[in-house]
Amino acid sequence: MYIFLNRVSFIIMKKILLISVGILATGLIFIFLFFPISSSDKDAIHIAMMGPMSGPNKLSGEECVEGILMCLDEINKAGGIRGRKIKLLTYDDKSDKRAAVKAAHQVAEEGKMLLVIGHYYSTISIDAGKIYKKAGIPAITSLATAESVTSGNEWYFRTVPNNALYAHFIANYSSEVLKKTSAGIIFVNDDYGIPLAGNFEKTSRKLGVRIIKKWGVDATIKDRDSEEQIIRIVQELKETEDVGILFLATYSYESAEIIATLEHWDINYPVIGNSLSGTAFSENLKKYSLEENLSVPIYAASPFLADIGNEKTYKFRQKFLEKYGEEPSVTAACAYDAAYVAVEAIKKAGTEGRGHIREDRRKVRRALTSFYDYENAVKGVTGSIYFNANGDVIRPPAMGIYENQTLHPLFSQYHLTDIRGIDNLLEESLAGELIEIDGQAMRKTRVINVGMDINEIKNLNVKNSVATLDFYLWFRYKGDFDGREIIFVNAVKPITLGQPISDIKRNNVVTRVYRVTADFKSDSDFRMYPFEQHTLKVKLRHSRLTREKLILVTDVSNTPELAEKKSLVTIQPDAATGWIVTDTSFYQDIISNTGLGVSGLQDTMSYSRINAAIRIERKGLNFAFRNFLPVIIMIIVLYAIYFIRPDRFGFRVTIFMAVFIANAYCHIMFASKLPLEYLCVIEYAFFAVYILAVIALFTSVSGYLLYRKGDFKKVRLIEWSARIVYPFVVSGGGLGIMYLCMS
Repeated sequence: MYIFLNRVSFIIMKKILLISVGILATGLIFIFLFFPISSSDKDAIHIAMMGPMSGPNKLSGEECVEGILMCLDEINKAGGIRGRKIKLLTYDDKSDKRAAVKAAHQVAEEGKMLLVIGHYYSTISIDAGKIYKKAGIPAITSLATAESVTSGNEWYFRTVPNNALYAHFIANYSSEVLKKTSAGIIFVNDDYGIPLAGNFEKTSRKLGVRIIKKWGVDATIKDRDSEEQIIRIVQELKETEDVGILFLATYSYESAEIIATLEHWDINYPVIGNSLSGTAFSENLKKYSLEENLSVPIYAASPFLADIGNEKTYKFRQKFLEKYGEEPSVTAACAYDAAYVAVEAIKKAGTEGRGHIREDRRKVRRALTSFYDYENAVKGVTGSIYFNANGDVIRPPAMGIYENQTLHPLFSQYHLTDIRGIDNLLEESLAGELIEIDGQAMRKTRVINVGMDINEIKNLNVKNSVATLDFYLWFRYKGDFDGREIIFVNAVKPITLGQPISDIKRNNVVTRVYRVTADFKSDSDFRMYPFEQHTLKVKLRHSRLTREKLILVTDVSNTPELAEKKSLVTIQPDAATGWIVTDTSFYQDIISNTGLGVSGLQDTMSYSRINAAIRIERKGLNFAFRNFLPVIIMIIVLYAIYFIRPDRFGFRVTIFMAVFIANAYCHIMFASKLPLEYLCVIEYAFFAVYILAVIALFTSVSGYLLYRKGDFKKVRLIEWSARIVYPFVVSGGGLGIMYLCMS
């Protein structure tokens, strides 16, 4: 018992020390804020953003700015680059060649922009790029994909795959994964569409895919004439033999119009392309007021899909949601990466600043060319970024399919790999597990959709952070999958999935459902006790397959097999400390384990992990009131001291001692129940009582001494001041506690 009380006393003293340190730190922060230490004011680094800040593509331009600013804000908050802040200036190219050329000339003439990020369209980027080349200004595009943007222009770099890579990859994916043996092509007649369609056709023919027919679209024709030419193409398509799959080498506007026309004419050929993943496509598609469930299957090759991203992608997604309150778009993520690559190049270049802009630009361009292979790559949210001789990124895009107008990853993805570590190279190539594009080997990665439906929470033990969770768990996948290889990371005891309660196969897609009831451990947070909220979690991953071979993603589709089984989440009733569920969320992240590799050296292996988070909070205020009742009584008793005559000093001291001892007892009892290493809300109330008790004692001593001297005027002043001020002090403390609870 003695040792236990010593332990509790040590925790309380430690918290008192923490409060003292906190007050001191607050004072120091105040001094630094209002009396800052002077430092040399260095010139800012200026970066230009070129994009559509007005017109039909304004939303995409705004998303670019969001992504770039998010990156630059992170750098500036960390002190900038060698003390120099980065400033972004935006220029509106209006998605128009003349406006883009005018803006590019303006940047060249101003002579202060170190680097340019932009443009949105390839044809615009090509014309503006000539000016950047002549002026010697490095430029990075995160959206323009035509090969001619960077080809022959050593000052232009691209952080997303170019059209040639897209065409080769999509042709391989259509043949090897989607198993299509024929295709049709619709393309725009310009520098963007013609090479894209040509490369797709060339690669498809090599793979034995028959090209049924090609149709050209004049992108310069707008409005009603544009609709008429697409209607003519769709009418021809309806009369043509089955094309298998339709490849769109078109811009987002034309792509949306083609799909809407296919839908109208009830032609359900699947479409595939690389202009189908951005906000511009989604917004254009909405104009046609189509139903959420399109009958036309839409496959999109995208430089970014958050669900299958890396660890940096996950962190970026969380920060973006926190900053902007919405999911990051493809446009914003790619713009973020372009800015991040620019920052890394500026850091590496060692620029000198004012008066050296031309030399600094040359240094930045050389730094960009130094990102030339995987080992020297910049690790971005869209993947590893490094440039070939043309300034292009060689990286497979993500593949997705639209469900309810949202792009979700397909069951098969590809990643760059080193063929030297593959034993059965020929066998994997023939099976489509391995493809080669532009001299780079790409290996298939499986994607499995995981869904959970929480039924009930039982045996909730908040103190020990353990609860029994009853839930349905399902996996949606293609091919083979053994549920027994799933590990529940935070289960109290190991769990092995037994026989599924449902196992249904439709269109080669298997949905396997299990019911799980087990104890899981979570990390409780008592900082807001007794108003606290806790998050109960289920975490699972594959025991053997790393993230290069298997990615788990949250399944957004409703599972028909559970339609009759689904119910609201319930918590086993507890009359004393009732809880309610306030939110349930599911998300994917990455967990890394470090162990001994094959060579005997330490090796870090990353696994894809699915998490279910169930947020609970106490129901009503009964529990909080019972915890605060002793504090309330003690505060009232202390207030009563100021209404006792000052000459009854002994009685006042007795009340003070009683309150102080009672408060210490309550504090020790709480600390013994929850021996925390940090402060919680109710402890602030205990400390407030200590302070009020000491003030009451000081006031009583002062009043008694003055009374003994006969200075009754000062005694009355002290007494009445205390009676008036005390309620305001207590109310202020109460509001402070409320603020802590709400923040």
